[in-house]
Amino acid sequence: MVDWQPSGPLIFRSNCDKDHPPRPYMGGALPVWSETLLRTFRGLGIDNIQAFPATIVTEDAAVSWTNYFAINVIGLVDAADLSASTYTKIDTAASGVPRLRFTKLVIDLAKAADLPLFRLAHSPLTLVLQARLVDALRAIPMPGGWGMAFDELGT
Repeated sequence: MVDWQPSGPLIFRSNCDKDHPPRPYMGGALPVWSETLLRTFRGLGIDNIQAFPATIVTEDAAVSWTNYFAINVIGLVDAADLSASTYTKIDTAASGVPRLRFTKLVIDLAKAADLPLFRLAHSPLTLVLQARLVDALRAIPMPGGWGMAFDELGT
């Protein structure tokens, strides 16, 4: 949980332009979501999200989009089935949990505890979504797509 409140919107530079605006999901270490995507997730019952106002600007700052939010998904879950996954160790977090780069990630459903959305403890930049969320997003037409790539994880 982030207990800090920015004094204004967080600014993110992008190579988007007026003819190719940002999609609803902009990935990275700190995900940036459109208001539409945030509203959609909250409408699906997702409540472990902190949202901070964000503005996306073109590299030359000529165009900006203000209906975005920097997102913190609350909850690191140790849900990887390491015996069935393939990975490389990167380092070890201060908590003692090894940070891993997965080439094949298998989720242990018992460890995921029916959580619809969470960050993976061994790879905190990895967001794991339940299939029902993926199916819901796929069922909602979004011109140009949501900006997300979904990989089905073994179980």
